Amino acid sequence: MVYGGHTIGIAASQACRALPQLVTILGWHSCQHVAPVTEGDTLYTDLEVERLETLSDHCSLAHLRARVRSRRAPDAAQEVLDWRFVALLVA
Repeated sequence: MVYGGHTIGIAASQACRALPQLVTILGWHSCQHVAPVTEGDTLYTDLEVERLETLSDHCSLAHLRARVRSRRAPDAAQEVLDWRFVALLVA
């Protein structure tokens, strides 16, 4: 079994690659580990923008939802993490 913080870190890293303007994660609305992750799993993140708040001409708050799936075998995928968080984006 893999430490849950590692799964969150992978999801955060994938969010940063999907949104290169993401500067930092400011806070969390919720984080649910819905199934375990084990060594050798491949993790995939679906990232959804739930809300965007403009702070100025150059920055915004993005309320994001990351749903992480784990794949152990070619045809076996399951959701392992449902994470809602707020990130700072800059233009």
